Amino acid sequence: MALRIMKSKLDKTKVRNWLRGHRKASSLIERERFRSLVSLTADESAAIYQSMAIAVIPSGDRPEPSPILWQMRKALRRYSKQTRKRTG
Repeated sequence: MALRIMKSKLDKTKVRNWLRGHRKASSLIERERFRSLVSLTADESAAIYQSMAIAVIPSGDRPEPSPILWQMRKALRRYSKQTRKRTG
């Protein structure tokens, strides 16, 4: 049984704007992450690494992504393929 979430077509302009916004946000987050990491001392970075290593969930216990996330990924993949076909 297929999950039907969307009842209408996506607005291409809105999707492009949404993707553009996500790219800008991702770029900003990456710059801030870099600045933050560069400013850490060796002891601070070691403490963060150790706390992250403790918090890691074993791979067998990881929850599956939500059905909505899967549908978004599929839609974006299809859109990307269609765009590549048009631009050749």
